[in-house]
Amino acid sequence: MSLPADTIVKELNETVRLTPKVEPQDDPVEDFQDDIAMETDESLQDVPQCNTQRITTQSDQDLCHIIEELSEMYLHITLPYLERANLNLQWVYKILSREEGCERVVYEFPNKDDKKGFLLIRDSKWDGINLDRLHLIAIAYTPGIMSLRDLGVKHLGLLQNISSTGKDVIMKKYNVVGTRLRIFLQYAPSFYHLHVHFTAMNDDICIIQNIQMVPTYYQVARLSICLKESDELFKEFEAQGRCSNKNSAFLLTVV
Repeated sequence: MSLPADTIVKELNETVRLTPKVEPQDDPVEDFQDDIAMETDESLQDVPQCNTQRITTQSDQDLCHIIEELSEMYLHITLPYLERANLNLQWVYKILSREEGCERVVYEFPNKDDKKGFLLIRDSKWDGINLDRLHLIAIAYTPGIMSLRDLGVKHLGLLQNISSTGKDVIMKKYNVVGTRLRIFLQYAPSFYHLHVHFTAMNDDICIIQNIQMVPTYYQVARLSICLKESDELFKEFEAQGRCSNKNSAFLLTVV
């Protein structure tokens, strides 16, 4: 007798480490947007200098919270928020079409129309030389895959291709073997178009395995999101009463 999917997912959450990272951080790909030059307005020179202590205090107040997002929370809070936000991904499409960031492209899948296709680029913060700080990002050509929540069986070919081809390319170009790579997705991502990180650290990769065991794993699993209090999505969760202690789950994680 087979177990219900939700029971399997509950057991997996308690025994299998999820690959997605929850630490809040700026995504390196977004640095492509920082190429716009900033001009200094001379009129600002007359403005009195801010008090350093005040800046520090205000910054410290932007605390981070780890929200345990249930599937129903994603459907009724996160997804509607993303749809209202009308996120602009034109800068991502310019990278994929090679209109921007060409100097950072490491590998381009031959067929852009292939659902397994992706572009592998060098993180702007990595110099391409120091292999201890290796950081590459694979961006899927397929539109409409916003995050981990959208992944299912039909995306296994894409994920497997990113993993295997990415490792082959990195081995040939940088002589770094796959067992020395950490391959992961962030959740929540800093931009909502599927992208995968490759860094020079050894780690287990569980996303493909999870989908193979439970096809709807990432539609029903509890996922952790680390949000700052200033984030609009955090405010959405807070408004729904999802940020109090009684609504928080304290989970043990295998590391």
